[in-house]
Amino acid sequence: MGRGSPETARTQVQICVSRMRKTLAAAGVEATIETRPPGYVLQIDDAALDLNVFRRTVGEAAALGGEGRTAEAAALLRAAVGLWCGPCLNGIPSDELARIAEHIDEERLAATESFLELELALGRHHQLTAEIARLVGRTPYGNVSEGS
Repeated sequence: MGRGSPETARTQVQICVSRMRKTLAAAGVEATIETRPPGYVLQIDDAALDLNVFRRTVGEAAALGGEGRTAEAAALLRAAVGLWCGPCLNGIPSDELARIAEHIDEERLAATESFLELELALGRHHQLTAEIARLVGRTPYGNVSEGS
């Protein structure tokens, strides 16, 4: 907080940071929030970020697909997409973050399309009918950012 900031604002930020630290610890996330003037820095292992897990899993699936291991690639892509529980950065009022979130949601859409294509190639048409209908019903224009 800058000089001249109301003391209540400083206290509110400290309370929020304290809650965030407790939430991260309760979730088992190995992260720390360090106090560094003029604010705070979140230190977290890259392997703990869900976006990095998603991208790594998609990369592993692509490698498996390239080796002709279609069923394994489809399963990994399905698991990667399953990490999502809604639109990326939903509700954060920032144009810059909205653009980043849109790109990340497009990555999820591409992964969803890929695992559906792989499973169709495996002849799993009947198992996918309801799932595809649900996805199209929720996102009729191809935007799968509503959660899968």
